[in-house]
Amino acid sequence: MGVIYDSFKDKQLAGLILYATLHDMQKTESILEQVNSGNLKIVPVYPGMGEKVPKNAECIGSIMDGALYLLKLIN
Repeated sequence: MGVIYDSFKDKQLAGLILYATLHDMQKTESILEQVNSGNLKIVPVYPGMGEKVPKNAECIGSIMDGALYLLKLIN
């Protein structure tokens, strides 16, 4: 199964997720599918800029100067 990128923004997001998951393509595709279905939101957090981790967020992994988190959306 491959992920179709609808825009440059999607490609950038996929690149960040891939980086944060240490190039785990299966995990990256799974996260992108859930984001595209509206179940999850990706939240980058940069502690050096005073940003805080959202409550109930799950860490995907580190990115340059921060980390990416998954936040489940309430339906």
